[in-house]
Amino acid sequence: MRILGRLMGLDVGDARVGVAISDELGITAQPHSTLKRSSGDKSLLKQIHGILEELSIKKVIVGLPLGLDGNETEQTKKTRAFAQLLEQSLLSAGLAVEIDFQDERLSSVEAERILQDKKLRNSDRRAAVDRMAASILLRSYLESKL
Repeated sequence: MRILGRLMGLDVGDARVGVAISDELGITAQPHSTLKRSSGDKSLLKQIHGILEELSIKKVIVGLPLGLDGNETEQTKKTRAFAQLLEQSLLSAGLAVEIDFQDERLSSVEAERILQDKKLRNSDRRAAVDRMAASILLRSYLESKL
């Protein structure tokens, strides 16, 4: 069952968060931006809120970095903690946006493969990989809802 309205995909890492956005019909997912994390994530949460409001996002899909065996890892726990922090900040701001998770195993590997021919500096490459990984996990989520 397809969701009407824009969705946001987040590829949450320790240093950066890749952002992707779907079209309003929930058919395509496009890389949007890469946001830097800092201690406390206050600035990051404010930036996410801004994107949510500007683009009228209906749902946020957070990539869940499971191990190759499908089990939760230390990074999975960190990602769940971030999603909980985001959910609390959305509630405090009066933003009624649902959060869901999508298995993101190997999305960064696929993003690296897609970008391998691009001539990017290391910092630009990492940011591009984060955005592309967010797009891949959001696309997987959308396809699972067909």
